[in-house]
Amino acid sequence: MNLSQKIASFIAKGPIEQKIRRLILFITGFSLLLISLLFITYMAYSTAKQSYQSKAGLVKVISENLIAPLSFEDKSAALDTLDALSQIEDIEWAALYDRELNIFSFYISKHVEQGEIKKLTYLPTQYTIKKPDMLQLLRFIFLERNFFLGETIEYEGKVLGYLLIKSHLGPVYKDILYGATISFISFIFSLGLACAITRRILPVITKPIINLHSIMKQVSKNKDYSLRAVKETEDELGDLVKVFNEMLSTIQSRDKELRCHKEHLEDLVAHRTKQLAETNEELQRIVEELKIAKEKAEAANMAKSQFLANMSHEIRTPLNGIIGMVELLEQTSLTEQQHHLVETIRASGKTLLSLINNVLDFSKIEAGKMEIESVEFDLHSLIEEVVNLLAEAAEEKGLELAFLIEEDVPYKVKGDPVRLRQVLTNLLGNAIKFTDKGEVTCRVICEDKNPRRAKILFEIKDTGIGIPLEKQRLIFDPFSQADSSMTRRFGGTGLGLAITKRLVELMGGSIELESAPTEGSIFRVRLPFEVVSWKAQEEEKHFLSGKKVLIAEKHLLHRQHLRTILESWGLEVYEARNAGEVLKQLKERKFDLLILDKELPDLDGLRLAKEIYENFGEIPTILFTSLKESSFVKDSFGIKAVLNKPFKRSRLFNILSEIFAHPRGKDTSGTRDEVSFKGAKILVVEDNPVNLEYCVSALEILGCEVKTAANGLEALKYLQEEEFDLVLMDCQMPELDGYETTRRLRQLEKEGKIKKHNIVIALTAHALKGDREKCLATGMDDYLSKPFTIEELKQVLQKWLKGKTFSSREKDSSERENTAAAPVFEPEKLKNFEIPGKPGDKSFLQRMISLFLARTPELLQEIKEAFQEGDLERLRRAAHSLKSNAAMMGAIKLSETSKKIEMAAQEGDLEKIAGLIPELERDFANVKPYLEENLSQPGDEDFQAPSNAVM
Repeated sequence: MNLSQKIASFIAKGPIEQKIRRLILFITGFSLLLISLLFITYMAYSTAKQSYQSKAGLVKVISENLIAPLSFEDKSAALDTLDALSQIEDIEWAALYDRELNIFSFYISKHVEQGEIKKLTYLPTQYTIKKPDMLQLLRFIFLERNFFLGETIEYEGKVLGYLLIKSHLGPVYKDILYGATISFISFIFSLGLACAITRRILPVITKPIINLHSIMKQVSKNKDYSLRAVKETEDELGDLVKVFNEMLSTIQSRDKELRCHKEHLEDLVAHRTKQLAETNEELQRIVEELKIAKEKAEAANMAKSQFLANMSHEIRTPLNGIIGMVELLEQTSLTEQQHHLVETIRASGKTLLSLINNVLDFSKIEAGKMEIESVEFDLHSLIEEVVNLLAEAAEEKGLELAFLIEEDVPYKVKGDPVRLRQVLTNLLGNAIKFTDKGEVTCRVICEDKNPRRAKILFEIKDTGIGIPLEKQRLIFDPFSQADSSMTRRFGGTGLGLAITKRLVELMGGSIELESAPTEGSIFRVRLPFEVVSWKAQEEEKHFLSGKKVLIAEKHLLHRQHLRTILESWGLEVYEARNAGEVLKQLKERKFDLLILDKELPDLDGLRLAKEIYENFGEIPTILFTSLKESSFVKDSFGIKAVLNKPFKRSRLFNILSEIFAHPRGKDTSGTRDEVSFKGAKILVVEDNPVNLEYCVSALEILGCEVKTAANGLEALKYLQEEEFDLVLMDCQMPELDGYETTRRLRQLEKEGKIKKHNIVIALTAHALKGDREKCLATGMDDYLSKPFTIEELKQVLQKWLKGKTFSSREKDSSERENTAAAPVFEPEKLKNFEIPGKPGDKSFLQRMISLFLARTPELLQEIKEAFQEGDLERLRRAAHSLKSNAAMMGAIKLSETSKKIEMAAQEGDLEKIAGLIPELERDFANVKPYLEENLSQPGDEDFQAPSNAVM
């Protein structure tokens, strides 16, 4: 506690009268003390100043009297002059110095030792202060207690010597003591007078306060509100007393009213109790009504959910048949018009499926039933899958689809991959839909990060029609589009972006739009993720370190994406935008690898590869090309592989591993294996004939042996009689549905009546929340939602029948040329046209053969005409169509020759084509009899290959 706090604590103790008295005396005493100190200080200053000035005048007079002694070097005369200072008691000593500062003569008081006078080190005048101020004089008084005065002795401008005297401050101290005594006496007298005056006047102020305090204590103790304080003054204290009395009057009045109310309290309580009872009855009635309303709402919600489930099932079931049969039809030989019609049906089916999914998603979001998962997944792979999924749609419209994942974007994160895929697919699909020319790009950037969290920006940009500013605020509303004409032109319900926005918000992110008419649009989605791994878990890449690669790609984003990946693997990357830059850089340095775009601005990539091969020798080359152009011959002009746009990181890594002979794991994403499930026995339980036919046909295409059951009872019978590798179980069937059938199957397995656990895959058109869980809860092993594709079915088979499958990869042309000659006809291929369930019915097969025999001469004629006109692109397309048709019909030799012509057309080798066209006609003539022989076979006989078929 400091001094001020101690003083305040002392003053605050005791009654108010003592406090005020102490405060007055403290202020008075402090003020008097301050005045006394100022008085003593001023007196000391005045006395010292007067003494200093008198001594200065004395020094000046004596200096003039010492001119003669110094001039004649008369020490005795000088001593007599200095001895005159003995009459002044406060001068301790005086010394006369010559010009060399040697002592010439001196005077010293008898109370001072002679040793104090010494030879000077600097001039005596430097001891003298010409005009001393208060601080200097106070320093002399309280610190040094004496002062020096010096004077230069001159005659006619010539310095003769110096005079220095020392004076003590004894007289000054006497005056200070005198002044202090007077100040002390005045202080004591004034303090006593203030104490006496305070004692007499203070009660005038404190008495009303004390009286008021006394009355307040009595009121508080006795609860007697009739007491009143006496108003003694007309000041603020008087007003305080008046207000206090008014307060007592009010309390007294309230007290009287309370007593009155107390007398009638029982009646009031009874009245209030009656009111509360009535209110309680009303509340109970309201609660009952709310309960009934809640039950009605739950019933309505259940009915809505059941309606959505039934609607989903009823629509998806026939849609599965439509999409599935179209997929099967696409694998047959079709004319161009038929192919166009099939494509239209397939696109319409997918549009309808997307519409159904959007309606269901929107319903789930509106009902608050949409849940966001948090699972670990590979973010880079997901983005690659989404972009690759939409690549064909972009290619069909002639759009450039590119994406770039920045280097600092984490690889493995925790989040909802299904909903993220839905968001990105929707935004990229919209960008492609509303863009007629130009490009669609996707950039993935890490905006904010720490070791465990990251905020990722997904930026989808297009060069499409754009959105007016006034329409942008409506674009995320349900059932709305920027313009009503868009529905007519592009289709859609306006739900896609509304669902996307809700999904992004449910995942804790945000979405924004930047757009202008005719300038395209940019959608930015920001999502937070928990980071599992910042780096990819890949094989060793030391074999790539330091290798030089040249990228020739016209699109900036493709170049940046390639550069980012290759540099992360340790390669030294160079870039070129056209063929001219490529040739220039090849002259300057050597490269270990070239990546050439098929469509460079100034020269076709394939021709560039040929020119490089002829001028610089063979350099390992990867041809970077669009999705549809993926059948270029390897090892031509140094081309070791074809990399489709957009590409997967794993596919590029495996290509580099092959080129630089580094052992690696197999990458199924970049191969074109046709997996056969020969020996796999499948039971299909399905009551819908269209879906049943599709399932059987799809499974037979995959090489499975198929048996069918129309309901659960029939399926259980088969399962007890035979062993199956896998069961495809429809959930909605008459007599016994898939759920109950599976429960009974598991019970039979548990009882030992069925020896092994059967793999059951649910087939259902339901797509609401809980449907998958319901299937798994009944004992099913997996879930396949209708409609499904052959590829999706194949993935399920691969998952559950790994031990019973094998791959038979089709050899490429370079391998076939080194093996036995290709057969003219492969009759097994025609089995693909058998009608499921009717092995003796050849009507469909015969229609396909008739179409092939009618269409092939047209294609041969078109090939010859295109060759004569030099139209290589037209020739290539015709050869490609004939190659596919011939392979489908088992005309293997004809298909191989067509493929050679297609490759030669791509390379621009007219000389080679000229030699192949006669061979093509011979191949068709050789295979034609075999096919015609099948046309003549009766429809109810089993198919037999001609006895003279060349194999």
